[in-house]
Amino acid sequence: MKPDVVAPGEEIYSSKSFGKYSGLPIVNSVDALTKLSGTSMATPAISGVLSIILQFFHEKWYPYLAKNNGTYIIPTSSLIKALIINCATPFS
Repeated sequence: MKPDVVAPGEEIYSSKSFGKYSGLPIVNSVDALTKLSGTSMATPAISGVLSIILQFFHEKWYPYLAKNNGTYIIPTSSLIKALIINCATPFS
């Protein structure tokens, strides 16, 4: 059995691109959003989680869970992968 890390990628709100020369004004925040689906939406979700994990180590929250009170370690890719897999929720 191998671990696969997946993220939701269906009907995720994202910013809408009108193009540089579309001339369409953005009237309110609803006009600036669109619903998208697929791996293009799942990948940013995982990237965001990875960024938060890296920030956790860079701001020295480890091991005491208090900012700037821990030992600064540079997390390896193996550690990041282990954290992601270990924190995942199994589903069937």
